[in-house]
Amino acid sequence: MSYAAYKMMHWPTGIDHCAAGFIAHCPSDAAAFSSASSAGGAATPGPDGDVDSATARVPMPVGPTPNLVVAAANVLEVYAVMAEAAAAEDEASGPQPSSSPGTVLDGICRARLELVCHYRLHGNIESMAVLSDGTDNRRGSIALAFEDAKITILEFDDSICGLRTSSMHCFEGPEWQHLKRGRESFAWGPIIKADPQGRCGAALVYGLKIIILKAAQFTLDSDTGNIPPLLSQMGYSWLMTDMTEVV
Repeated sequence: MSYAAYKMMHWPTGIDHCAAGFIAHCPSDAAAFSSASSAGGAATPGPDGDVDSATARVPMPVGPTPNLVVAAANVLEVYAVMAEAAAAEDEASGPQPSSSPGTVLDGICRARLELVCHYRLHGNIESMAVLSDGTDNRRGSIALAFEDAKITILEFDDSICGLRTSSMHCFEGPEWQHLKRGRESFAWGPIIKADPQGRCGAALVYGLKIIILKAAQFTLDSDTGNIPPLLSQMGYSWLMTDMTEVV
């Protein structure tokens, strides 16, 4: 009997991949806020008639803030961005030096990152993408790619307050040996990208092979007639074509 083993000799000190997406909450769950001065109308010109500088000082409305997902070697972390709106008296006091702790930027006086979940995986993350269809009542999913041709889809589970595996796709083994074309090493690992509209994901493996991961289709709720506020998930995957044929 054989066992898979993975040992990290030196812990990562930098970020390899970074993405933003609504993983732990939906866009509709995040409270949008805007400053009082931004709701007051257009900016008036300054004493010198400089409209551009006056417009730049007007705080812009801030909408729902997505989660920050970072990957460093085999470490995966999800953060929540917590922003605090500036008070009206802080905005009326005018611009402050950038070194001041009370500096107001676009209606936000301070922001911080809160760790939602942290995982150490049994392999280095070669590529990462967030699958989201852009709707306000549905969360996104995290797609991770590992050497040589392994793809994992993760989603947030409220019951455990963490990530769980939604699906796994592997294009390795004897049945996929022909994809390597006799090669045993490649210049780079698999690269995965997500469709901006959340219809599918695509991965480039073995340098020339494209894998399409189709998003799962959801049915309407029989009680409310609405799409359930679940996650954007991958349904199934297949090998599409060879990059040499496309070129």
